[in-house]
Amino acid sequence: MNWAKIAVIGGINLDILGVPRGAYRERDSLIGSVSFRPGGVGRNIAAQAVQLGADVTLITAFGQDRNAEFLMEACREDGIRISDALRFSAPTSVYLAIHDETGDMVSAVNDMHLTTLMTPEALSPTLPAVNAAQVCVLDANLPEETLRFLAEELRVPLLCDPVSIEKAKRTLPILPYLTAFKPNFYEAQALSGQESPEDCAQWLLDRGVQNVLISMGGKGVYYADCRQSGCLTPSRLSARVQTGAGDAMAAGIAVAMASGGNVAQWADAGMQAAARHLKG
Repeated sequence: MNWAKIAVIGGINLDILGVPRGAYRERDSLIGSVSFRPGGVGRNIAAQAVQLGADVTLITAFGQDRNAEFLMEACREDGIRISDALRFSAPTSVYLAIHDETGDMVSAVNDMHLTTLMTPEALSPTLPAVNAAQVCVLDANLPEETLRFLAEELRVPLLCDPVSIEKAKRTLPILPYLTAFKPNFYEAQALSGQESPEDCAQWLLDRGVQNVLISMGGKGVYYADCRQSGCLTPSRLSARVQTGAGDAMAAGIAVAMASGGNVAQWADAGMQAAARHLKG
């Protein structure tokens, strides 16, 4: 990939992950391991984009506690610029998850209240820094009014990740402003009410999205614009289920967008980034 200047506006949180040593049992205190690591869709995309060689600015919300200090230092170590990030007198966002012995998540609680403070008024001073980038990535952890404000005020190509089925609803007002939209298949179905990736993509195109890239896990990525469409199928390695592949794909797409090209090339770049992530 060529050098690229990317801005990411979205969430960051402390991930607390528990994995039992033996079989998972409900309503029991299990012996196992607990790990702490930086997370959040916005932060993860930013970190993956840095690994692809991009110069990345992350505009997010940090609290005023030890968790914030941990996350800020992790960003610096990862090469993510955070000079324009916001700080509030509130607890830092936390994601708490329990996985079973196979690594699948069985239960989780996500406290992202801090992102509700990322209001248009709070983010307005950051607009010049974002407009100096080649591409801006938005994640739907942001409030709906903030997404609308950013979509209307920013002057750079926008890539949006809807984050989840529930939060994807927040993106509906900004679809006409998006250069590219990267939902997963379930998010695309929930938004559009359609069944096939082809129909989901067409529904989004009809509502103003310029380029649609639907990640479909082990089945690859479906891409479409007003002129072309297609599906890229992953290799056996990149088809493995592993957390973070979607964020890596979004980062690959963003860096490719900064270099020009078209939706098919962006899809290929996203697939390559996801494959690299899965190789570890």
